[in-house]
Amino acid sequence: MAGLLVLVQMVFYSNILLPAYIVLGGVIYLTTLRLLKAVQQHDIELIHKYLGTRLSFVSKILGAILIAK
Repeated sequence: MAGLLVLVQMVFYSNILLPAYIVLGGVIYLTTLRLLKAVQQHDIELIHKYLGTRLSFVSKILGAILIAK
């Protein structure tokens, strides 16, 4: 995961692209979690309980992204 991000930074290095590097790192991290099937339904339920009803959309989005159906 870090290797791919370092490779992208070596090719397209710029201080202005720092937010893009952060987003790319997050996408790579979420993709890795999904491919390894590291997140289960009870993990999403725990996130939902922790965030509460105001931020429940976050747990729904993570559930849709991370849990393969």
